[in-house]
Amino acid sequence: MSVLLFEKLLEDYPGAKRCLEEYFDEYHFTLIKQLIDPPSDDPSTFICGPDKAFLFAIVNNPSSGLDVDKMDYLLRDAKRVGVNGVTRENIEFCLTNAKISEIPKNHFREKFTWLAFPENNPAVVSIFFERRQYLHEIVYSHRTVVAVSEM
Repeated sequence: MSVLLFEKLLEDYPGAKRCLEEYFDEYHFTLIKQLIDPPSDDPSTFICGPDKAFLFAIVNNPSSGLDVDKMDYLLRDAKRVGVNGVTRENIEFCLTNAKISEIPKNHFREKFTWLAFPENNPAVVSIFFERRQYLHEIVYSHRTVVAVSEM
């Protein structure tokens, strides 16, 4: 859906598209679309190549599912329903301590770079997964939410 929204924006606002075209060529537009919706979790399929595969972990992490979009909606939703644990401080800790790591080549794939979250405080990282699961069980799967989304 987000890729369609990006394409619609470019179509409906030719002035914005022209401004972007001053700096971007077709490669960059394809990269933006792939960052929004990765073609797979195989870094060899990413347009930017394995050296910059870590870029995909920032916007839409197809591997662990922990990315800035997820952190943002978890912070928003947890705050609105009174779920503790997801804080700006936790997000800041994860992002400031994240590192770009080289994942070695193996018989499944070439080596590539990926975003690694901090090892020095695994509880901070795991809280995102725990709270996400909790929000899915209690909020996102609530019968009222499901009924409204079906309308």
